[in-house]
Amino acid sequence: MLQNPFVLSIIAALGFGGWPLVTRGAGLPPLATAVILSIGTLASVTMVGPFLFSWGEASRKMVYIGLLAGMVNGLSFLAYSKVVANPEWDISIYAPLTIAMMLMVPAVGGIVFFGESFSAIKGCGLIMILVGAYIIC
Repeated sequence: MLQNPFVLSIIAALGFGGWPLVTRGAGLPPLATAVILSIGTLASVTMVGPFLFSWGEASRKMVYIGLLAGMVNGLSFLAYSKVVANPEWDISIYAPLTIAMMLMVPAVGGIVFFGESFSAIKGCGLIMILVGAYIIC
Protein backbone atom coordinates (compact mmCIF):
# COMPACT_ATOMS: atom_id res chain seq x y z
CA MET A 1 0.00 0.00 0.00
CA LEU A 2 2.81 2.44 0.84
CA GLN A 3 4.46 1.67 -2.50
CA ASN A 4 1.45 2.95 -4.45
CA PRO A 5 2.03 6.53 -5.68
CA PHE A 6 -1.69 7.30 -5.64
CA VAL A 7 -2.04 6.25 -1.97
CA LEU A 8 1.09 8.19 -1.05
CA SER A 9 -0.28 11.25 -2.91
CA ILE A 10 -3.51 11.06 -0.90
CA ILE A 11 -1.59 10.78 2.38
CA ALA A 12 0.62 13.73 1.39
CA ALA A 13 -2.39 15.82 0.30
CA LEU A 14 -4.22 15.18 3.57
CA GLY A 15 -1.13 16.10 5.56
CA PHE A 16 -0.09 19.15 3.54
CA GLY A 17 -3.66 20.36 3.27
CA GLY A 18 -4.64 19.56 6.84
CA TRP A 19 -1.82 20.87 9.00
CA PRO A 20 -2.57 24.55 8.26
CA LEU A 21 -6.13 24.06 9.50
CA VAL A 22 -4.91 22.36 12.67
CA THR A 23 -2.32 25.04 13.49
CA ARG A 24 -4.73 27.89 12.69
CA GLY A 25 -7.31 26.21 14.95
CA ALA A 26 -4.71 25.93 17.71
CA GLY A 27 -3.93 29.64 17.39
CA LEU A 28 -0.19 29.14 17.06
CA PRO A 29 1.82 32.20 15.99
CA PRO A 30 3.90 31.82 12.79
CA LEU A 31 7.29 31.08 14.34
CA ALA A 32 5.79 28.61 16.83
CA THR A 33 3.96 26.94 13.94
CA ALA A 34 7.19 26.56 11.98
CA VAL A 35 9.28 25.35 14.93
CA ILE A 36 6.73 22.93 16.36
CA LEU A 37 5.89 21.45 12.97
CA SER A 38 9.59 21.14 12.13
CA ILE A 39 10.17 19.18 15.34
CA GLY A 40 7.18 16.96 14.59
CA THR A 41 8.35 16.48 11.01
CA LEU A 42 11.86 15.58 12.11
CA ALA A 43 10.49 13.09 14.64
CA SER A 44 8.17 11.38 12.15
CA VAL A 45 10.77 11.25 9.37
CA THR A 46 13.38 9.86 11.77
CA MET A 47 11.05 7.20 13.18
CA VAL A 48 9.16 6.14 10.02
CA GLY A 49 11.60 7.03 7.24
CA PRO A 50 14.00 4.10 7.72
CA PHE A 51 11.10 1.67 7.23
CA LEU A 52 10.14 3.23 3.89
CA PHE A 53 13.48 4.25 2.38
CA SER A 54 17.15 3.33 2.31
CA TRP A 55 20.20 5.45 1.70
CA GLY A 56 21.12 3.32 -1.29
CA GLU A 57 24.01 4.83 -3.18
CA ALA A 58 23.76 8.43 -1.97
CA SER A 59 26.89 10.29 -2.96
CA ARG A 60 28.29 13.27 -1.09
CA LYS A 61 27.10 15.56 -3.91
CA MET A 62 23.56 14.15 -3.62
CA VAL A 63 23.57 14.79 0.12
CA TYR A 64 24.72 18.41 -0.36
CA ILE A 65 22.08 19.04 -3.00
CA GLY A 66 19.49 17.45 -0.71
CA LEU A 67 20.55 19.72 2.14
CA LEU A 68 20.27 22.75 -0.14
CA ALA A 69 16.79 21.63 -1.20
CA GLY A 70 15.92 21.23 2.48
CA MET A 71 17.03 24.79 3.18
CA VAL A 72 14.88 26.09 0.32
CA ASN A 73 11.99 24.01 1.68
CA GLY A 74 12.60 25.44 5.16
CA LEU A 75 12.42 29.02 3.91
CA SER A 76 9.24 28.18 2.01
CA PHE A 77 7.84 26.55 5.13
CA LEU A 78 8.52 29.70 7.17
CA ALA A 79 6.69 31.82 4.59
CA TYR A 80 3.76 29.38 4.40
CA SER A 81 3.57 29.20 8.21
CA LYS A 82 3.24 32.97 8.31
CA VAL A 83 0.50 32.86 5.67
CA VAL A 84 -1.58 30.21 7.44
CA ALA A 85 -1.04 31.45 11.01
CA ASN A 86 -2.14 35.06 10.47
CA PRO A 87 -5.83 35.30 11.41
CA GLU A 88 -6.15 38.56 9.44
CA TRP A 89 -5.52 36.68 6.17
CA ASP A 90 -8.13 34.27 4.83
CA ILE A 91 -6.70 30.76 5.04
CA SER A 92 -9.41 29.70 2.57
CA ILE A 93 -7.81 31.97 -0.04
CA TYR A 94 -4.07 31.99 0.60
CA ALA A 95 -3.45 28.33 1.50
CA PRO A 96 -5.11 27.06 -1.72
CA LEU A 97 -3.47 29.86 -3.74
CA THR A 98 -0.05 28.86 -2.44
CA ILE A 99 -0.70 25.19 -3.15
CA ALA A 100 -1.99 25.97 -6.65
CA MET A 101 1.18 27.90 -7.42
CA MET A 102 3.25 25.11 -5.86
CA LEU A 103 1.62 22.59 -8.21
CA MET A 104 2.88 24.52 -11.19
CA VAL A 105 6.54 24.48 -10.13
CA PRO A 106 7.15 20.71 -10.49
CA ALA A 107 4.80 20.45 -13.48
CA VAL A 108 6.75 23.06 -15.44
CA GLY A 109 10.10 22.13 -13.85
CA GLY A 110 9.72 18.49 -14.88
CA ILE A 111 9.31 19.60 -18.46
CA VAL A 112 12.11 22.19 -18.42
CA PHE A 113 14.74 20.41 -16.32
CA PHE A 114 14.03 16.71 -16.86
CA GLY A 115 12.70 16.65 -20.40
CA GLU A 116 9.32 15.25 -19.39
CA SER A 117 6.65 15.32 -22.04
CA PHE A 118 4.38 18.28 -22.55
CA SER A 119 0.94 17.44 -23.84
CA ALA A 120 -2.22 19.36 -24.57
CA ILE A 121 -3.78 17.75 -21.50
CA LYS A 122 -0.91 18.87 -19.28
CA GLY A 123 -1.10 22.37 -20.76
CA CYS A 124 -4.85 22.42 -20.16
CA GLY A 125 -4.25 21.36 -16.55
CA LEU A 126 -1.75 24.17 -16.02
CA ILE A 127 -4.20 26.69 -17.47
CA MET A 128 -6.95 25.33 -15.22
CA ILE A 129 -4.67 25.76 -12.18
CA LEU A 130 -4.08 29.39 -13.17
CA VAL A 131 -7.79 30.00 -13.70
CA GLY A 132 -8.61 28.34 -10.39
CA ALA A 133 -6.03 30.44 -8.55
CA TYR A 134 -7.46 33.58 -10.14
CA ILE A 135 -11.06 32.65 -9.28
CA ILE A 136 -10.33 31.75 -5.66
CA CYS A 137 -8.78 35.17 -5.06
